[in-house]
Amino acid sequence: MSTKLILQTSWTRTLVTRHPVARNSNKILEARAKFVQEWSAKGMHYTHNCVFLDESGFDKICVVQELGHVEELPPLLNHPLLKGVSHTVIGAVSAFGVVYLSIRDPGNVKRRKVVGATNRKIPGDAASTIPKGTTAGHYLKFISDTLDIMDELLNMKGFHIIMDNAAIHNHSLVDPLIIKRGYVLVYLPPYSPELNPIEMLWKVLKDKVRQSKRSNLETLTTRITEGCQDDPIEHLQNFIQHSVNAFPKCLNKEFL
Repeated sequence: MSTKLILQTSWTRTLVTRHPVARNSNKILEARAKFVQEWSAKGMHYTHNCVFLDESGFDKICVVQELGHVEELPPLLNHPLLKGVSHTVIGAVSAFGVVYLSIRDPGNVKRRKVVGATNRKIPGDAASTIPKGTTAGHYLKFISDTLDIMDELLNMKGFHIIMDNAAIHNHSLVDPLIIKRGYVLVYLPPYSPELNPIEMLWKVLKDKVRQSKRSNLETLTTRITEGCQDDPIEHLQNFIQHSVNAFPKCLNKEFL
């Protein structure tokens, strides 16, 4: 339906957002309130001593050029035509900037350290237990690399490492690794993406990838890396503050 016809008939377009039924169940509302109460009492401050981890899928997108159009009909601009192979991006961010990114496509891992120092090898006991060729294994390796960077940054020693409680976060491997290195492990309550600021960074990066008018030969890695570097640190701080602003709702057991 054309925009002109919509205006003539007084129709409106509404974006519908779907959420799982359990997202705002009593159990989840209780879990969010408990999370904010307990961890705030333990000294967790999103804007001062936290690093947020998460993974997200990115697709290589082929885009068509701007097309001519008949008068009074909307043109087609940068319409996503085809999706290529999905790439998994794992990231770690804080109020001080992007700490580390790892971009993985099938059969290849490309790492980008945005801030930090030289990586050290994973301790022998941890390296020997990392499962090969699995998503859980890649995630564990990413955590170890991230901690290597944080070890070199004195202002990040003892920070809270915040992540969701996903299936690939193998507790028997992830928990001991983080705790042994002197950091505080924090798992977010289920169905609570608003409490992880990196979720907003993923949205910004995906928008930048889709809007890019460069050649299709340009790698996804370059687009994502440049997107991180171009995004001001103030944006990250705003994302984090947005999550902090959700704390009162959590304490009041309101829907997010």
